[in-house]
Amino acid sequence: MRIGYVGAIYHAVARGNNRQAVFREPQDYDHFLRLLLSLKATIPFRLYGYCLMTNHVHLLLQPDEEASLSALLQRLLGTYARHHNQRYGCEGHLWKNRFRSRVVTNDAYALRVLAYIDLNPVRAHLCQAAHEYVWSSARAHLLGSADPCLDLYLPLVVAKKHQTYRELLECCGGQRLPELEVYRPRGRPTKKSSDDFSARPKESYPQNRQTIFEGGGGDDG
Repeated sequence: MRIGYVGAIYHAVARGNNRQAVFREPQDYDHFLRLLLSLKATIPFRLYGYCLMTNHVHLLLQPDEEASLSALLQRLLGTYARHHNQRYGCEGHLWKNRFRSRVVTNDAYALRVLAYIDLNPVRAHLCQAAHEYVWSSARAHLLGSADPCLDLYLPLVVAKKHQTYRELLECCGGQRLPELEVYRPRGRPTKKSSDDFSARPKESYPQNRQTIFEGGGGDDG
């Protein structure tokens, strides 16, 4: 049973079942972001950061209602899974078990979580700088790019004004931040964290800009 807290901010992670790709084409990433936007009308929440990787998703979000995190993510992940399976003629579970989440306890910790999320593609060697990856919140956080998915987070505004967020990214660099690895598998310990990319083959991802940012209709079929 998951316990929700009124006004809590959560770092949530969902991973593809058996590490399978959950996003195959640019339209898949775009469709997921459109689902995030549309859900705000039915399950109000604020989104402060995100990163869509080939086989997993990071979200930093704050539900408006008590204990609504599970309802929100079950709707989001379930709706996307049905879209994916229909699009590619697949059957079975797209996501691994249930999502993992951790309550973010203070503003300083939230900024570290944002840095961790924005740096995911750098750790995976998909890009050299966080803002080069187009399927995350880094472009908005570092370049001021328009992102309709994101909501204003005042501690981040202050950090950006004083350059502390950029410095935090540079300080973290490509290193692992073990205290933020919220989906470490249970059971027998492993030598490698589930978010340690050093032993994995280099991933590839679509380089196209999100149509959601450019006013295009995209292909949601």
